[in-house]
Amino acid sequence: MPARRFRFAAFLTVFLAAWTWHEIMLIGHASISKSLARACKHWISKDMRNEFLWDGDWESVTPNDAAWAEVELRRELAPGHILFGAQWTAVGRRWRRDDFLFMLADGRFAQVHLTRHAEIDPRWPTAEIFETFEDWKSIPPADR
Repeated sequence: MPARRFRFAAFLTVFLAAWTWHEIMLIGHASISKSLARACKHWISKDMRNEFLWDGDWESVTPNDAAWAEVELRRELAPGHILFGAQWTAVGRRWRRDDFLFMLADGRFAQVHLTRHAEIDPRWPTAEIFETFEDWKSIPPADR
């Protein structure tokens, strides 16, 4: 069932992106399109956060934690970082730590340890990319 919902959410994301582009090109209401896309992104992301089965000390993020983590990651990234310029949505976090799991726009996942500092070195914050959620989850919780 979760895979079906994920596929539907992915389909809906692509559909909304195509519709938004169509509206911008033909009608020219860019501000309406951006608002609609932003609202749909948060609805889809919130719904999808609860679809993952967490283990160990990982849990889904609240909408407030997700918003904070997304802004914080953008603030911390230096040019040259593997996530610099990417789009993501926070979906999980490690309890009592600054480790977050982000779903990237291309469907991959990134586990990131936030530093709470604006970085100039592209090695920080540390990030590890996984092709799927299952790939990430296949690593024992103690090693994540």
